[in-house]
Amino acid sequence: ESRLFIFVSVPYDELVFVRADSGFAAHYKFGVYLYDRKGKNLLFEKNWQRTISVSTYQETNQRGVFDRFVTSFAQKSGKYRLFLRLKDRQVPRARTLKKEVIVRNFLLPPLQVSSLLATDARADSCKPGKLPEPDPTKNFVRNFFVRFEAVKQNDGDVSLLFEVFGRHSRTLFQADTLFFPSARKRACFQVAVNVDSLRNGRYRARVRPLNIKGVQAAETDFRVVKAMEFRSERELDDAIAVLRYIAQPEEWDKIEKAETFQEKKKLFDAFWKNLDPTPDTEFNELQAEFYERVAYANEHFSLTGDDGWRTDRGRIYIIYGPPDDVEHQTDQQFREYEIWRYTNLNKEFVFWDRNGSGDYELVRSQ
Repeated sequence: ESRLFIFVSVPYDELVFVRADSGFAAHYKFGVYLYDRKGKNLLFEKNWQRTISVSTYQETNQRGVFDRFVTSFAQKSGKYRLFLRLKDRQVPRARTLKKEVIVRNFLLPPLQVSSLLATDARADSCKPGKLPEPDPTKNFVRNFFVRFEAVKQNDGDVSLLFEVFGRHSRTLFQADTLFFPSARKRACFQVAVNVDSLRNGRYRARVRPLNIKGVQAAETDFRVVKAMEFRSERELDDAIAVLRYIAQPEEWDKIEKAETFQEKKKLFDAFWKNLDPTPDTEFNELQAEFYERVAYANEHFSLTGDDGWRTDRGRIYIIYGPPDDVEHQTDQQFREYEIWRYTNLNKEFVFWDRNGSGDYELVRSQ
């Protein structure tokens, strides 16, 4: 049997606090229910009654603060349906999260690797079954650790490769070779991820054996969300230039025409602070998402002598994000078209490669 761990993180600002004798309190019930693949037979159930007490009203709306707990149980390999249910005492309707869970068979030869657990603290022990608390957001400002276990059924030494690469660019940023000796059948590993060497954006960590074929790699995505730093005035100017897509003309003009680096940086920071959906945390989600789109546009739509964000496809991608559907067409003159559809926004954009050079121009939008 494998062991399934369920880590629960309930944010304070999603709960309703009421006045209590010593301040404010929130009361809620939380249930975990594991069903078979068809969702008919209940296989595991656990319920909690939770009370959160704080001293001041300000603490009731803290962003990035969670009530956390964990449960684990042995479970045979297979596909299951997991239901999580939260019922706040002050809210009439319960909230439910449904998730498909695949429990792998770790006794299959020749080797199996567990899920990757991202945590900002190194565990004192790397014993099987003793897991550190993961970061629920997978947003990291500083170096963190990835923990996993490996089980092998055959004899012989095994080398495991731990890699970190860009989620979109696939550029490799970190590679560590880990040794799994023949004398052991089960091993636990903790690998430090060097966030200091990474820029803001989305990444993927992966573990795979080097000298064994046919083994499923284990992967997890994460995000680097450091405060934006500029190593030169040119970098700041580039970050300001793309703001023309979302800033008011007079607002952008004021930032762009500031005379000194310090003044530009001050106005740049003030612009994003006004848009920060969580101003009391280190992480500005909107800013991070915006510049991740800029990075994607530069990686995928750049032309000779022109950054990707300046192209028509780059502009639409930055403003609206990734399209829900992309259709490629060729007309009778063998001209290439791309049709981007945003289903939820009810928008469609048609791009034409006029010169056959990959410079797709926006020719129609609706």
